[in-house]
Amino acid sequence: MHDVNDVEHWLSSPKRDEIFKEVAFDMVTFVHPTEPNKVGLSANIPDLDKFFEINNGPVGQAAMKHDGVRADTIVVMLEA
Repeated sequence: MHDVNDVEHWLSSPKRDEIFKEVAFDMVTFVHPTEPNKVGLSANIPDLDKFFEINNGPVGQAAMKHDGVRADTIVVMLEA
């Protein structure tokens, strides 16, 4: 879950698929029903270390900037 500057831009962006296509599968996007700039993403991620390597690296940072992700609001949850 995280905040974005523009939900419609974030939803329509191809960046998620472009950078995570090798490490994240079955991605589903979510929009908070009462907080207009809060979104979420669910995915199957077999190699969490590789996912974080991409997400926290220059490619992931550029994608977040392009998508208007407010990086300081990111909350990661794992299936229990």
